[in-house]
This record gives sequence, C-alpha cells and structure tokens, in this order.
Amino acid sequence: MNTVTKDNISKFAYTNEELLKNEPQGIIYEFHGLNDGISMTIAHTKFSYMCAEASVLYVRPFYGPWNWMNRASVRLIDEITEAVFDKYQKKMPISSSGLSMGGLSALIYTRYAKYTPSVCAAICPVCDLIYHFDEREDTARTIFSALGGYEISFYEAMEKNSPIHQIEALPDIKYLIASTLCDEEVDITKHSDPFVEKMNALGRDIEYLKIPHQGHCSLTKESAEYYREFLINNLK
Repeated sequence: MNTVTKDNISKFAYTNEELLKNEPQGIIYEFHGLNDGISMTIAHTKFSYMCAEASVLYVRPFYGPWNWMNRASVRLIDEITEAVFDKYQKKMPISSSGLSMGGLSALIYTRYAKYTPSVCAAICPVCDLIYHFDEREDTARTIFSALGGYEISFYEAMEKNSPIHQIEALPDIKYLIASTLCDEEVDITKHSDPFVEKMNALGRDIEYLKIPHQGHCSLTKESAEYYREFLINNLK
C-alpha cells in the first residue's frame, strides 16, 4: 500500500494544483539542487502559472536536500505519480527536469521511474557522479549520505546513479541539456560535454544549449524561457 495518496499529496510535494482551471493533461516534475528543498512550503513561481495555463500539473517533491535521486526518492516520486493518476482517474505523460543535483535527478529518474517520462530537461547537470564525489569540498558527504546504505559497494551505488555510467540504459526519449560556460561548480567539460557526446553517438534525441557568460545554473531570460517551453511543448 502506498504512503502517498490522492488526499495527502501536499504533505510530500509542492504542486500548482490550485492554479489549474482545467484538469491536468500532464505532469512536470522539477527536481531541486543540492542543499535546496529544506523549506516545507514553496511559493508559486512564473513556471507554476505557465504550467497551469497549459493544463499541466507542476510538481516539486519534498525528498530532502541531499538525495541524489536515491531509491527512496524514486519511490516517493513514483507514489506521487500514482496518487495523481488516482485523483484524476487517468494516466498522463510526465516530464522530468531539474538543475545541478536536480539535473542528475532528472536524468536518472528517467532510468528508474515506474512510469517513464516522455521528455527530460536538465540545467547544469551533474552527469558523472563518480567524478563529482571529489569535485567540490561539500559533495562527498552528501553523496555518501544518499547512497551509503545500499547492499552493494559504494562505488557500485554511485555508478547506478551516475547518468554517464547509465547512459545506455536511459530511455529513448527527448532530452535537453542546458549548461553555462562559466560554471565553476559543475565542470561542463567533465559532465555535460562528454554526456551529450555519448548520447549523440548512441543516436539519441538530445538538444544541447550552451549559455555563455553565465555561472552555475544562471540561465539568461531567453534560455530559461526555452527550457520551460521545451518541457511543456514536448509533454506528450
């Protein structure tokens, strides 16, 4: 029996449901970055209203600031999806999106989701989790917190949650990678560049948006709009 139900979704996720004028025709999950997600409440954003106008349920799960899309996170999101399906008495398409750690989450969720998303968009994503373990002073402790309790070795656990190591198992859906060229927190040459190169070699449907003069997850107005429209327009 699921813990998340149609009557308690708000305990486990922010949604824009109160903004909807019509029943939702799809779900967009947006996964937060490292150390975000601590607040128990989230205010509506421009994207919340944009999704509502398109009859899309916009969801940000409350799954903890150091999750790295671990098993508990995947289970929570799957249960939220089933609760939404139950509430509206229908299945609907899903988008997976996020930034930084949430970018990794967006990519890895497509791999393990019970209901495979039809589109994925990631902003400055961590693509090589094993490299990222030592990339910054703060990352090792957070990754171990998320993945250190598996019955397999810690290295194997990181591999299972590393997009570039799971690339052949990622579903054949539409992807967007948006990365900034002045990112000093997630090195584009170690993450997005090789990930996109490998995806292209596999013949996957992937767009790569490189944004000059911007730091980590700092999109321009134009690139932010493109990201949002990409998610909504490809939700099928």
